[in-house]
Amino acid sequence: MNEKFTCIEGVCCAGKSSVIKTLESEGYEVVHETHNLIKLPPFPTNTEEARRNERILVDLEQKRSKLGLNAKTEKSFADRMLPSVIAVTIGMCKVHGFKSALPLFDDIISILEKNPNAFYCDAFVYFKTKLETIEKRNITRPIPLGEDWIGKDTLLPQFHFYDIFGEIVKSHNWIVLPTDEFDTKTLVATVKNIEPAQKRFFEKEQVVEEFKLLKSICQKEFNL
Repeated sequence: MNEKFTCIEGVCCAGKSSVIKTLESEGYEVVHETHNLIKLPPFPTNTEEARRNERILVDLEQKRSKLGLNAKTEKSFADRMLPSVIAVTIGMCKVHGFKSALPLFDDIISILEKNPNAFYCDAFVYFKTKLETIEKRNITRPIPLGEDWIGKDTLLPQFHFYDIFGEIVKSHNWIVLPTDEFDTKTLVATVKNIEPAQKRFFEKEQVVEEFKLLKSICQKEFNL
C-alpha cells in the first residue's frame, strides 16, 4: 500500500528524469512525465492553442495524481506535476505573448474548489538548478532541446515562479534541493529518504486561497 507519493519538480535538464529512471530500476512505481503517457498536441502558436494544451495537461495531472497515490509500492514518485504546467505556461506567455496563464489559474482554482485534493502528492522536491548547468546538460542530450524549452527568456520566469510557489503554497510540503551540488546517486538517496508530514488531504479553504493568492502575485510579477 502506498504511503508516500513524492513529485520531483524543476525545469528541463534539472536531472529529474535521471532520478526517476533510477528509482524505477530499483522497483519503485513511478509516474512518468506527460509526454511519455500520451501523445501531446503540437507546441502552441497562439493563445487558443495554448489553452487547448493546458486543458489537456490539467486533466492529465489529476489522473497522474491518482496513479501515484494508488501505487502498490510503499513509496512512489512522479516526474513533474501541476507546478510545472503553470511554470511552463508562464514561460511561454512571457516569450510568445500568449494570454493563457490567468485562465489556467482559473481552471485550477475551479477544480480545487470542488476537490482540494485533485492534484495531491505528499511532497514536492524542487530540483533547483543554475541556468549555466542546464545549458551544459542540454548540449549532451541526444537531441538538444530548443529555445522554447531551455532558452534564458523561457527559464528565468520559470525559476521565479518556482520560488514564488514555494513561498505561497504552504499547504504543500515543498523541499528544495540544489542539484548542481549533487550527482544522480546522491539525489536518488536524498529523495528516497525525505519524510514529509503525512496529510493525505488538504483543507479546501486553505489550498483555494493559496492558489488565488498565487494567481494574484504571478499576475503582478509577470505582467500576465
